[in-house]
Amino acid sequence: MSVKLWLNEDVDTVLTVRSSSGVDVFEFDLDGLGRAEVDRLASAVLWCAVTDPESLGLVLDSRLPDTTSSWEAYFVERAAPPRWTPELLWSRADEVRSSLNVPSQSWFAS
Repeated sequence: MSVKLWLNEDVDTVLTVRSSSGVDVFEFDLDGLGRAEVDRLASAVLWCAVTDPESLGLVLDSRLPDTTSSWEAYFVERAAPPRWTPELLWSRADEVRSSLNVPSQSWFAS
């Protein structure tokens, strides 16, 4: 299933929802969004993920979709994480801890 989200009258993104090993996977298409729109969308989705006790994690990786299977294995199958650092990574380590990594570099060239 796909859902379109309008950030304003000129900017929109597509959310694709699918199931993987019994886990719902939400994928946002950030192609064509400017830095401000990506920041706004990432902040909103991160807030939703962190406040939902069933969320496993969130990744914003400029290598996607090439790295989708690696991150999916990390979150869904508890495989080792990929060897590179994404632009944003939040994961629920267990029921009482979570971790958030946001590297100093941006996901767009300045």
